[in-house]
Amino acid sequence: MTKQSFSYGATDAFSYDTEDLLETLQGVARGKVPVRDVEASQDPSSWGLAFAADAARTLGAAALSKAVIALFESESEADTALGRSLHMALPVSLGDPTPVVGVAPLWAVFWAHMDADRSVQAGHALSCIVPQVFHAPSAPSARVKTLVATGTVSEPILGYLLKLIGVGDRDWLVAHPEVLISTGADGTRLRIAKALGGLSSDALESTFADLVSAFAAQGHPMAPDVAPTIQRMVDARRKAGL
Repeated sequence: MTKQSFSYGATDAFSYDTEDLLETLQGVARGKVPVRDVEASQDPSSWGLAFAADAARTLGAAALSKAVIALFESESEADTALGRSLHMALPVSLGDPTPVVGVAPLWAVFWAHMDADRSVQAGHALSCIVPQVFHAPSAPSARVKTLVATGTVSEPILGYLLKLIGVGDRDWLVAHPEVLISTGADGTRLRIAKALGGLSSDALESTFADLVSAFAAQGHPMAPDVAPTIQRMVDARRKAGL
C-alpha cells in the first residue's frame, strides 16, 4: 500500500498507511508522537486529532473507524479515553456528522468491559452511545434495564443509562422509581435530572409529575429541592423552543 504523508504545523511529514494507524494512535494515547517537534510533543492530543482526520480523508472512514473501535476495545484507560475524544471531535473536524463508530459496536464494547469489571473503559464507550440515541431514540434493551435495576453500577455509568431509559422508555422509569432514589446527598435530584435530561419541555413536565406520584406511592415523598431543578430545566427548554 502506498504510504500517505501527514504534516502538522512545522513538523516534518509523517509517512503512514493503514497498518500504522492503530499503533500511532496508541502512542498518542500515551503522550507520544512519531515526529520530532516540541509543539506536537507538548500537545499530543491535538496532533492525534489532526492525524486521525487526515487518515479519515486519505485511508477512508472505514479504516479509521476500525482503529477507533480497537482503541475502545483496549483494556487501557488511556486508549479508550482517546477513542472517546476522537469519536466526539472528528465529526466537527471533518465537517461530517456521521459517527466514527456506530451504536452497535459501541454497545458490544460496553458490555465486554462491564463483564470484565472495567467500568471506566465501559463509561468511555457509553458516553459515545448517549448522543447517538438522543438523535434517534430507541427502547433500551432488557439487559440495560436489568443492570440499572441491580443498583450495583457506578454512579457515572448509572447516569448514562438513566438518560438512555429516559428518552427510550419513560414508562419503565415511572414503574421503577426506586432506581432514582439515592441515599447520598443530592443524589436523587441529580439522578432524576439526568434521567429526564433528554426530554422535551412538555415530556419532561408530564414525566416528572408521574414520578412524583410514583414516589409517593412507594412512601418516598419527592425531596423539595427536586421540583425547582426540574422547573428550571423545563423553562430552559421552552425558551429554546424544545
